[in-house]
Amino acid sequence: MTEEFLHYLWRFRKFQQLALNTENGEPVSIIQTGIHNHDSGPDFSEAKIQIGEQLWAGNVEIHVSSSDWYKHGHTGDKAYHNVILHVVYEDDKPVADKNGQPIPTLVLKGLFDEQLYWNYERLVQTQEVIPCAAQFPAVDDMIKESMLERALVERLEMKANAIQDLWEQNNRNWNETFYQWMARGFGLKVNAEPMLMLARALPQSILAKHKDNLFQLEALLFGTAGMLMDSEEDYAKELNKEFQFLKSKYGLEEMDVSIWKFARLRPPSFPTVRIGQFAALIHRSENLFSKVLGIGSLKVLEQLLSDSPSIYWREHYRFGSEHNRTKAGMGKAFQETLVINVVVPFLFIYGKMKEENFYCQRAMDLLDQMGGEDNKITRIYKNLDLEMDTAFRSQAAIQLNQRYCSLKKCLNCSIGIHLIR
Repeated sequence: MTEEFLHYLWRFRKFQQLALNTENGEPVSIIQTGIHNHDSGPDFSEAKIQIGEQLWAGNVEIHVSSSDWYKHGHTGDKAYHNVILHVVYEDDKPVADKNGQPIPTLVLKGLFDEQLYWNYERLVQTQEVIPCAAQFPAVDDMIKESMLERALVERLEMKANAIQDLWEQNNRNWNETFYQWMARGFGLKVNAEPMLMLARALPQSILAKHKDNLFQLEALLFGTAGMLMDSEEDYAKELNKEFQFLKSKYGLEEMDVSIWKFARLRPPSFPTVRIGQFAALIHRSENLFSKVLGIGSLKVLEQLLSDSPSIYWREHYRFGSEHNRTKAGMGKAFQETLVINVVVPFLFIYGKMKEENFYCQRAMDLLDQMGGEDNKITRIYKNLDLEMDTAFRSQAAIQLNQRYCSLKKCLNCSIGIHLIR
């Protein structure tokens, strides 16, 4: 038996509810099971339970064995002082509250259809990458679509939480936060944090004063990034000369150049190239955040992100390393990555915080306008005859895999719950 399965039984009332009694023989009537808590603290809050003649409102804690109350250290924890009912699979030890009074205990063993448990076991004990792979094709499409949409919203909310934290740190300045989040996006996974550090060390207000001069923008960005100090290359020296003047003017400090990662990256993804492209975006896009808010078409958004960098970065991947390049601007794949990881979650959290659902819907519409991603995760679901034709569906599938299927959280998934029933 697992606590997770007991949570499922309690949440969906999948047990016999007539003539329920606590271990002390008091009749129990469940008015509300409560709100399932996925964080620390009791498992269900805001429950309403009639025990004997008394109606109680408070928390419900669930364990496999009642003695787990002591093993988990709940006795001295204030968060558990308002537990009105202890729900267990088996009662192997009486449990008392902080005042020494017995906590009413309800035992579920023998009160539910054991076939539910064996259906659950069949799913979580499988060796398949997707626990329900064998049964997946038989699940109604409406259930699948509902779960995909739920997974996508969860994914957007996860990304939005990081944006909200950054927004709070920026004194709730949307423009500065978007600038920093966009810079982070240019770093992809490998250089995301260094790019964010660069944007925070070099406020948008400083770049705005030089946005008409691409050379000065590059001097500010590469100089603050710490990439100009030791370079003997002519262009880097020119940038550094300009940067030293601007550094003194604005009181800037160079970052430690060693934090930038080049290893195992393809040259078009080198941080030098991305900073050059970022400088070009700042140079050609006045009021960038306002423009993004007004764009509803993927095509227009990609045009905004299609600017080429300066001539130097059309011919180089690093300072002093010249290459013949056929394409120097942002490739379509990188543009789509920026839309998925920067623009879409930012629109979503902006709409949520402003209580303007229009922007949340626009974010999801943009994903629906994009082709689906092709990777090892999306191919798994495609092999189960689940269409991966849009980024909406591929992003949902990635979330489904990472947060449910790979962790075998079938009892939290609409598809798994349907199959267990």
